[in-house]
This record gives sequence, structure tokens and C-alpha cells, in this order.
Amino acid sequence: MSVLRLALPVMIALTVAAPARAQSDLSRSAATFGQAWRSRDIDAIVAVLAPDGVRLQLAGERPTGLPARQARAALSEFLAARSQGSLQQTSVQELGGTPAFGRAEFEWQTVVQGTTESRTHTIFVSFTRVDAGWRINEIRVF
Repeated sequence: MSVLRLALPVMIALTVAAPARAQSDLSRSAATFGQAWRSRDIDAIVAVLAPDGVRLQLAGERPTGLPARQARAALSEFLAARSQGSLQQTSVQELGGTPAFGRAEFEWQTVVQGTTESRTHTIFVSFTRVDAGWRINEIRVF
């Protein structure tokens, strides 16, 4: 009985700590994406794409599943047509599942090249847990 009494708090702590650690890892992955997007570091974004590719939907285009090489080209072209602007992370959530899924949301204010009109976009980034880390499987810009 005393062994169970000692083991129970440890088991509860491990059960609570694992989701918190995963959420923390997801938060770091979302922050890494945000920094890469802000600095237009396409290589850093591509480095964390899911191994089987990513689904992209970039400001009005139809959603498309692409391998990393094509995603790199699409993201480069998309970002080149817009000013750097500002990016604010608005949420991060782990959604559970097997494999685990999560999402992050950002608000991006930018100006399309050749205009002076500021535009605000919402960026949704979906993550899936692969091995020991979070990988991006979808980027949607509205």
C-alpha cells in the first residue's frame, strides 16, 4: 500500500507533464515558423515540413499538396511579391490524435509590391508530430 501511495503522485506528475512538454515543443515549433516567416527564411520553413510534403493555400489560390522542393518555390514567389510587414502569433493548440496534431495561427500585415495598401492576412499552420518533433503539414494564408 505504501509503494502505491508513493508511486501515485509520480504517475500523476508524469501524466500531466507529458502534454505540457508537448505543448511547449509545439509552441517552440510555432515560434520557429514565425521567425522564419518574418525573416523570409524559406530554407528554415522547408526544413520543418512534413516528410511527405505540405498542403499550401496561398491567398486565394486553390489548396495544393506539394513536395518540399515545389513548396519552396511557391513560398519564395509568394513572399517575394509582398513586403516584410509584421507578424503576430495569435494562438497555438495541440489537438491530440495519433499521430498528434497541432495548429498555430498568425496575423500578418504586409503590403503587396507595387501598391501602398496595407493588407492583413491570417496564416494557419498545421503541425503533425513526427518522431521526436513537430513538422508542418499545412500552411494556409487568407
